[in-house]
Amino acid sequence: MTQSLKTLLRDVDIIAHTGSLDVMISGITHDSRKLGENGCFVAIKGFRQDGLEYLDSAVEKGIAAVITSSKPDPRYSQITWVQVKNERRVLSKIVSRFYNDITRELYTIGITGTNAKTTIMSFISAILSREAKTVSIGTLGMDFGDIHVGAGLTTPEASDLYPFLTDARAN
Repeated sequence: MTQSLKTLLRDVDIIAHTGSLDVMISGITHDSRKLGENGCFVAIKGFRQDGLEYLDSAVEKGIAAVITSSKPDPRYSQITWVQVKNERRVLSKIVSRFYNDITRELYTIGITGTNAKTTIMSFISAILSREAKTVSIGTLGMDFGDIHVGAGLTTPEASDLYPFLTDARAN
């Protein structure tokens, strides 16, 4: 599956860019360890780390583009550089578009509160799984049938969530 960066960035406010927006993108992630050839690296600036610290590694893996809130750096003329205001929001939007907005095909139940969310999720999942396929996403990770992906974060990033949901939907 590939899509043009221009298509993915439709309706995204771009502050500046260098390189062609017509490049074809084969995957999107915020995690430089998961990048592949012609991928799009969304370099998120956090409180402790800046995703741009991993840009050299991403370029070595053959990425086609980087999306960041930082100004274009002329040292990276071999890739398309896109500057946006909020890279995390853009990540969510373009990953949704890349995976054909799979969430529109799914029913979602959210569980909030201080205590017992995981227990309640397990009960609901057990009940619903008798009649339909269910995916559980929570503190312990993401589950679909016998497939378990451990939790790196309590709330997975869109670039981790959408591929998992797409695989679950296909099975």
